[in-house]
Amino acid sequence: MPVVTCVAFHQPWASLVAHGLKRVKLFNSTMRHRGPLGVYACRKVWPQTRLALNDPDVAAGLAGIGLKPDAFGLHGLHPDTPHGVVIGTVDLVDIVRADAATPRQRAELARYGDYSKGEWLWLLANARPLATPVRCKANKRPFPVDLPS
Repeated sequence: MPVVTCVAFHQPWASLVAHGLKRVKLFNSTMRHRGPLGVYACRKVWPQTRLALNDPDVAAGLAGIGLKPDAFGLHGLHPDTPHGVVIGTVDLVDIVRADAATPRQRAELARYGDYSKGEWLWLLANARPLATPVRCKANKRPFPVDLPS
């Protein structure tokens, strides 16, 4: 795959997005890009992670991809949970204002617990986890990464 625009996601949502379980994500910003988007799993753990891991949908989703929550791990995350790497790609289909979301989009957002504040819903499809994660340095803004074919 050529150079792909990547966006940073906190865990556990990065893994849920990369495996196609979470298809609507709330963000504070929008961008013009549509199409393939790399899913970078942040190194920093979000303070709400432990709260998310208590959500039955999040716990079941992670267990389904082999990342069971670990009460003794970092913020409850399984030790094998990837951080600081691009773990997959997904197609960014559209970005819509959160206040204009359809009931279906709101329901999809609520599933797998989204506790962030934001004005924009990013609509995602066609998730493709990478067989081997790609280590790179991230940026707060979208950033390019050269992914293997």
